[in-house]
Amino acid sequence: MSLDSSDTFSTAAEGKQVIGRDHSSLSRTPELPGSTGHDTPWVYLFTHRSRVEQVNSLLSKRFETFIHRTVIYQKNNKKLSKKEQPTISGLIFVHTTAAEGRQFIADLPYGLHLANNYSTGRTAEISHKEMTMFMRMANATSRDVRFMLNPLDYYAESHQRIRITSGDLAGCEGYIVRLHRDRRLITTIGNMTVAISGITKDSFENAEEYVAGRHDNEPAPATDSNIQLSPIQEEINRSFFNPKDDIDAMAIAKALDHWHLHCRLLCSSHKYDQAIEVSQCVLEQIGSRFPARLIATRANGIADAIAAFDTIQTALLANPAVDADNKARLTVAREALALRYPALHINLDASTD
Repeated sequence: MSLDSSDTFSTAAEGKQVIGRDHSSLSRTPELPGSTGHDTPWVYLFTHRSRVEQVNSLLSKRFETFIHRTVIYQKNNKKLSKKEQPTISGLIFVHTTAAEGRQFIADLPYGLHLANNYSTGRTAEISHKEMTMFMRMANATSRDVRFMLNPLDYYAESHQRIRITSGDLAGCEGYIVRLHRDRRLITTIGNMTVAISGITKDSFENAEEYVAGRHDNEPAPATDSNIQLSPIQEEINRSFFNPKDDIDAMAIAKALDHWHLHCRLLCSSHKYDQAIEVSQCVLEQIGSRFPARLIATRANGIADAIAAFDTIQTALLANPAVDADNKARLTVAREALALRYPALHINLDASTD
């Protein structure tokens, strides 16, 4: 696995890297007065790769330090061995202020310098909150973190900026980008750009805004002028656009959470005819807009959305409080959906008692 970074870093690979997996190692020492705390930022520096452990040992006597590490596998005499090494050669994060860090390393015999922010020319600082988040997600076994060559602005074109609202990435802002067949959040840690895997539809805070923007930029479909949509159908239609990939599908799936809740509230209020209209319109939109490959990919959330609305409809068919006319109308509509859009896997075995 090649290593990327937002700055020009040298790599520390030795031997053939046949399998790569990022994880982190954290040196923790008792907090010293005036050296660390929730309001104290983090800085970082680079040293020669042969001195990383020596420098880190000296720094960790005074400060909390962090080294992001990668596991590589090497073949020696037909045997595969595992080796852990710093992801970015010589990179050490230090929990201290720029002034205190400079003063401490000035007394070390290695000619060290704190890294600068290339935008301001000053020492690059990372807030403790941001660094804690980075260490937490780097330590998570389900996360894969890569350092990227390009600055964050490089990914702004054609990508919607989002803010993560759940999980260990809550609070991160950046762009969802597909890299090597995997959806990743491209964000910044201090002066560095990183790509983080494990993004789901629940990561989107502004899914509705994302969908609305894509919907408005689509060319108007050539529809039959005699077909008139109801106000609620028009509103649901604005929750869709023609998706191109799993990232688009995730945004739509997240936006549909609102309609799923709305549909359940209609059922609770005994407004069964409206619940039928909403659920049917949503399934119709998914069937007409989504290619089968995006429906089949469970990770993007669309298959779960289909199942949720299908469950509502089957519950309506089994509900004795729903009148026979509404059940008959729903049964016919579901049969038509199953015939036109087999990828939806509509359950036609629901009870009509």
